[in-house]
Amino acid sequence: MVVIAPPGTSQIRTLAMVAGAQGALVAPGRFANIAIATSPRADFAAALRREGVWFVFASPRLAGCLGAAKEDPAL
Repeated sequence: MVVIAPPGTSQIRTLAMVAGAQGALVAPGRFANIAIATSPRADFAAALRREGVWFVFASPRLAGCLGAAKEDPAL
């Protein structure tokens, strides 16, 4: 899941929201308030929202464009 906390949320707080919803970090986002997370909970998205996350949606790819910037030798 792509997890987007309110703007200005620290990375530690974003990860605490994921942990509070019984989730695990898959990858950090490019910004502190974004993370890719997973959980076996069926209600993970709802649990994240209860923790204060603004947006939660299925990740189209594992980290997609939200992951850390990487150099592409093909470019």
